[in-house]
Amino acid sequence: MVWICGRNKPSQKLVHKEERTSLKQKICYGVGHVFNDLCIQAWFTYLIIFFNKIVKISAKGTGLIFLASQIADAISTPFIGYGCDKSLSKKITKKYGNRKIWHLFGSVGIALIWPFVFSPCLACNEDSPDWVPVAYYGAFAALFSVCWPMVEISHLSLMPHVAKRPKDAVELSAIRSALKLGCGVFVFVVTWILLGQNSEETVNESAKKQFTYQSIIVMITGSFFAFIFHWGVEDVDHGTAEDEENKKQSQNSSADAPLCKDLEKQALEIELQKQERQKQDDVKKTWMKWLKNPDFYKIVIIYMATQNVVNLNQSYFPMYLTETLHFRKEAIAYFPLMILISGILMSTVIKRLNKYFSNRVLFCVGAVVVIGCATWFYFTPQSKRQMIYAPTIIMGCGNSMMLVTSLAMVAEIIGDDKKSSGFVYGVCALMDKASLGFIVLGLQEYYPETQGVCGEPCAQYLRGAFSVFPGIEALLAFLIVALLYRKPPTNIKRRMTVLDKDVYTDDIDLEQLPYLKATEV
Repeated sequence: MVWICGRNKPSQKLVHKEERTSLKQKICYGVGHVFNDLCIQAWFTYLIIFFNKIVKISAKGTGLIFLASQIADAISTPFIGYGCDKSLSKKITKKYGNRKIWHLFGSVGIALIWPFVFSPCLACNEDSPDWVPVAYYGAFAALFSVCWPMVEISHLSLMPHVAKRPKDAVELSAIRSALKLGCGVFVFVVTWILLGQNSEETVNESAKKQFTYQSIIVMITGSFFAFIFHWGVEDVDHGTAEDEENKKQSQNSSADAPLCKDLEKQALEIELQKQERQKQDDVKKTWMKWLKNPDFYKIVIIYMATQNVVNLNQSYFPMYLTETLHFRKEAIAYFPLMILISGILMSTVIKRLNKYFSNRVLFCVGAVVVIGCATWFYFTPQSKRQMIYAPTIIMGCGNSMMLVTSLAMVAEIIGDDKKSSGFVYGVCALMDKASLGFIVLGLQEYYPETQGVCGEPCAQYLRGAFSVFPGIEALLAFLIVALLYRKPPTNIKRRMTVLDKDVYTDDIDLEQLPYLKATEV
């Protein structure tokens, strides 16, 4: 809506020139998360098969490496989030920006650490005990999992400061998401090409060189885009929140002073009254209040189960393809690529479906799809392995539906209480990372160890790890959403803009503003 002011005269629009985020800023900000996205796609997809089949670390040792990574991530994330809001050094922060400093630390750390994650163990030899490669790779995995949240959190926290308008924030988020999907395609295509250079039909120790090349390509590509980010993005929020607010108030008052002074007085009075009522009604929930809310535990389990479904599928799919169904080694690249592309397409469809169906309904549909695909994978014999192309594509759609709608349901339970959203997301992330780490450790603990080629017990175990456990997680989430979850009530308010301020019509008696007229645009 555009509000017109006038006193028995032709109406005049209140014009305020809106500052926009430049195209350069949008592009440079968007590529700031590419390094993370490249590494995470490679990490979750090839972690288990690399350590089990190429480095020849024991199954339990692989589980311990993964657990070390998840625990380091879970512990470091809240401290990094706190640090991103605090100045490390006033002089450096003023010149460069606090969030960019954190992003720089994380990017440099990943660039130094990543090449060692998917490369031969430099501290190992033929006589080294079993714990040496576990400690070697576990240390690098833990360090990597401390550095990548630095990039993740600092990049996200920069978005409100780079975006000049709400529309710009949407565009920045869209660019970020598109590049994330593009990074997955890049990693899988590069892996596909590199593995094609290997003469072996299966994944074994001879593929060390290919994975080393992959890690170097990821490091160089990610570092290039990190440089573009630091060159082009300005962390403009160098001052304190109070300084920024005073600056905005000064700008607003100077811009609006000549326009409709009597209207401004009335509008600001109403706005102040609204804010006073809002302070009384919109009280920040404490962590104790959240812990007493049963819906909080439901949404944590829903989010955790959804993330576990996606990550378990991603981590065990390469092993299932090569050891259970005996596909050629290139399959560990093009099958994950199929899941990614189908998920991309489904995420665009969900936005349209959401106009007609609730998040609850769409989540349940996605969970049923995942359960159906898991059943299909479990009962597919090696002789009919070509039958898994269709469920692979369908599973990508189901994973996407569960991911998108689970995040939407987390936002629903938070509602208008944005101030405590960090606690909710923090608990969800903590439970997700810790549970996944222990699940993978448990699966690896009971993995039937074999020498050389994986035998029938190993093949059947991987069939269950890839199909049964994600299916159980999807079933758990489905039951909670279908039987226990209810969308929290929300207050729907019609918003309008008066003097560049958001005002809500249910808080205002419109007859108090006799000189205002509303027109749709």
